Amino acid sequence: MSKIIFNQRGVLLIEVLLVVAILAGVLTLIIQSLSASYRALHFTKDYSQARLLLENKLLELTKSQVLSLNYQDEGGFENPFDKYHYRISSQEVLGKERDGINEATIVVSWPSGRSNQEIKVTTYFLIPQEERNEEDADL
Repeated sequence: MSKIIFNQRGVLLIEVLLVVAILAGVLTLIIQSLSASYRALHFTKDYSQARLLLENKLLELTKSQVLSLNYQDEGGFENPFDKYHYRISSQEVLGKERDGINEATIVVSWPSGRSNQEIKVTTYFLIPQEERNEEDADL
């Protein structure tokens, strides 16, 4: 009868070790999933913030009508957005049919881990006839 009890204890030990191994595997998967979710959430937050900063910069430049000239600028945003930087360039689109059309490119970049991420938007706008005549007179 003692052999039967000994065998039952051995089976119980194997069952406990198997359950511990399964729990360890499941916990590892849960931790990896949470870590990936955290990284995705962090990237999405940075991307959304950069997108809003880019839209605000484009609106600011459109209101000030700076983009109607050949324009180059770069810089950073004020605190609390000081990790984001922008680059702006504007140039005339060449071609007879395209007179008066400028192309503006705005890039917002930010550090993310060991690399930099960026959002780039290119848009086109029409230069008013008066400004085209002023530029031609300057030449």
